[in-house]
Amino acid sequence: MSCIVIYEIPERIDKLEIALRVCYVTAEILVLIATWFQTYSVHQWAKGIGRAAPLTRLIFRDGTIYFSALVALNIAAVVLWTRDVLTEPRHC
Repeated sequence: MSCIVIYEIPERIDKLEIALRVCYVTAEILVLIATWFQTYSVHQWAKGIGRAAPLTRLIFRDGTIYFSALVALNIAAVVLWTRDVLTEPRHC
């Protein structure tokens, strides 16, 4: 048994979704850059006093992975929304 689900998303909501995703990407990039600058400065400070900073390395590595993944997923969502992949009717 099959069915067709048909729905229409108003163009206004479509543009709003894209605008929101672009804002998300921008915010995540800013957080990623802030994480890099802060962890680098702490790393330099710890190096200057002769201490290791394993937590700083962990935050740098994991923060980079996490926010890079979010940026990639949101960019993919914007591309899919602009190509109408996410707004086309689906068959079930």
